[in-house]
Amino acid sequence: MLKTKVLPLMRARHHSLQLVHSRIELILYRVRLTALILSALMLAWVPLDLTFLAWNDVKGVVFARVIASLTLGCMIFYKPRSLTPALAARLMAVMLTIPLVFFFYVNSTLVTITWSKDIQFIKSSYAHFPILIAMMLSLFPLTAVEGIAFSMGITTVTIFSLLIHTSPDYMLVDLGTIWIQLVVTALSVVAAMSQLHFMSGFIEFSTRDDMTKCLKRDFGMTLLDTLLATHARKKHPLTIFFIDLDHFKRVNDTFGHDIGDQVLFNAAEAMRTALRKQDSVIRWGGEEFLVILPDTAMKDVGPILERLEINGFGQLPDGEIQTGSMGIAEVIEDLTGTSSELVKLADDRMYKAKRGGGNAIVTKTSRSPLVPALGLTPNSETIP
Repeated sequence: MLKTKVLPLMRARHHSLQLVHSRIELILYRVRLTALILSALMLAWVPLDLTFLAWNDVKGVVFARVIASLTLGCMIFYKPRSLTPALAARLMAVMLTIPLVFFFYVNSTLVTITWSKDIQFIKSSYAHFPILIAMMLSLFPLTAVEGIAFSMGITTVTIFSLLIHTSPDYMLVDLGTIWIQLVVTALSVVAAMSQLHFMSGFIEFSTRDDMTKCLKRDFGMTLLDTLLATHARKKHPLTIFFIDLDHFKRVNDTFGHDIGDQVLFNAAEAMRTALRKQDSVIRWGGEEFLVILPDTAMKDVGPILERLEINGFGQLPDGEIQTGSMGIAEVIEDLTGTSSELVKLADDRMYKAKRGGGNAIVTKTSRSPLVPALGLTPNSETIP
């Protein structure tokens, strides 16, 4: 419970790979949407400033609004080459910093104005601007650490603006207002964490196979496409396993379909146990599985295969070890350009393992047993 439900709400390093990618895309989308709204609002307020304030008093504010609006507009059309958590965090920080810098500048610029009752609403709007910025946090799926970090930045700028005597912030904001802002900020962080919790649960429900708890095929292929694009830009390796459980029809015929379902779950669990946190298991269909190993070259899969060698893919009711046929492909070594090419190559090698009697691992250059203790295939054989 703590590991799967609470820790992911605290820090992003506890997120699954699919949550990481989905959250990045949502944050970038909402950064663009929020930047669009703020950019429009920045310009929409200009007529009010020009109507109720003297030009000499407000010209700096008008220019600041235009600059802020243009800067936010640039964020709407920015298209990053790669999507990473760090990039999403930086873009969100920039999006929040622009209105904060504007707020601080305005409060230092309007210190010379004599505020009559007719223009109190303008003074109030500028003074309470940080509350609006704090509320924007609720639009994003954030962890507790991220929410606290952004909140501290907003609160710090607000407190510093209070040091400027005769500014709108100084004249209107008292301890009660600061307390209200802290409460609004805290509620916004809680709302952001609630979004993250809902998003995590929705991804878990919509992307997982009910029986095996592996990723579904369609989402798995989307994830593979995303990873391949990222790895191609960085020239990083990526390896996949295509696995087919041996003699699974015999399992269903001998023990029944309920036991067959349990065997599938046990096989998936054996894979998850052998893999690392960053790896993903996809149920391809029936008794076939696809495993994605990011940042992993062919030479680095040894420790994972060694963990599978001991018990294979779980135990059958009669005590026998469930074996499988595995094809392995790696994007750099095999010079593949697309996910479909990479999967087909691993699939073809899996069928070579299957035709040789099963319980085998086939790579570009070799064939070896998955569970050596069973001795169903030669100990090592070069593929011509």
